[in-house]
Amino acid sequence: IHPPFYWLYAFFSGCFMLLVSGTWHLLIDRLQRQQLEREKEKERLQTELSFLRSQISPHFLFNVLNSMVSMARFQSANLEPALLKLSGMMRYMLYETNAAKVSLQQEINYLQHYLDLQTMRFADDMQIQFTVGSIPADAQIEPMLLIPFVENACKHGRLSNAISHVTVNVFCADGCLHFD
Repeated sequence: IHPPFYWLYAFFSGCFMLLVSGTWHLLIDRLQRQQLEREKEKERLQTELSFLRSQISPHFLFNVLNSMVSMARFQSANLEPALLKLSGMMRYMLYETNAAKVSLQQEINYLQHYLDLQTMRFADDMQIQFTVGSIPADAQIEPMLLIPFVENACKHGRLSNAISHVTVNVFCADGCLHFD
């Protein structure tokens, strides 16, 4: 290379090397970011699965299924409605609670199905009263927020030698949810 073109050659060689190394660095950085995103998504799915498992009480499911087996043996007319209620509960838990908020009416329907199944199970031992007052059509709530309270009321409110009473009231007033 002739001396006057040496600097030009060095300049373009340096630019080429800078371009190649910069592109290589951006490519590696992008691949690492994609891997991190995949790991975050996997962790999020694991967390959702753990949350779902914590929401679905296996004890409750086994007890309801055992009650349904008993209904089937005696050819009870309550079997089909019970299966539909359990199916509706499972559908809600698995498919409709993915958003940050759900319709309050959907959550109330879920509670109603839960309490209906509990009524079928404990018809002789527990009296359940579920009252729903005024609920705005556009009211939203975090999914599965109310069910732990209702489950605990049914689980820990049962008396061993007497009829138990569980009362659940839900209504909205002045932009606030009232739940007891």
